[in-house]
Amino acid sequence: MGRADAARPIDDILSGISATLATITRFIRAVRVAHADLSAVTRELSDLRLLLELMRDDQGIPLLVQAQVLALLVDCGKILYRIQNVLAHCGDAAQWTSTGKVAVAGLRDGLEIMRRALGLVDEVVNLYVTVSASSVAEINALKSDISADVDWIRTQAASAEHGYKDTVPLLDTYLDAVVNCIETSTRNSPVELGDIEGRDDMMAQYVNECLLFEFLQVRY
Repeated sequence: MGRADAARPIDDILSGISATLATITRFIRAVRVAHADLSAVTRELSDLRLLLELMRDDQGIPLLVQAQVLALLVDCGKILYRIQNVLAHCGDAAQWTSTGKVAVAGLRDGLEIMRRALGLVDEVVNLYVTVSASSVAEINALKSDISADVDWIRTQAASAEHGYKDTVPLLDTYLDAVVNCIETSTRNSPVELGDIEGRDDMMAQYVNECLLFEFLQVRY
């Protein structure tokens, strides 16, 4: 998945983030009591947006994780849809306090997990580009950092609090692929960056998923 292949789904999610932020702003104006809780969501969305913009401009995504990255982007879109949907069904402060607040908090945690998971791509790429010029100790330190992040994501994804447990099997597959990447990132066997066979089929699946959820069309 080169730059052109990654740009379209990432741009779609970036548009979804903008739409979700606009929805949150309108909701806060109508339901002031939600301001503090939704500010945490806007910060998470801003961090995710920055990460995706960097990914879009990156030199490539490791072949071993490309399929899972595309699927994670689809799940990001689903979370955006769910946030907008929750807000659309909270007409006042009472509904927000009774149901919306807890639901959005769980989805915010889900966003953090997805952001941290996607952030592993940059860490793997960094390992790849530095491996030929780094000492064994430096390489092992980078691998240790990535492994620690993988363990954190697994722990958080397995909890019952983030409100998006149906993504756990996908995350497990992705994290296994990340571990495989760092285990094969050596001077003699670098992680390969570039295009992936069958990416057109994955793109078609991505488009179908986005059409199904139509998260960009949701408005408060």
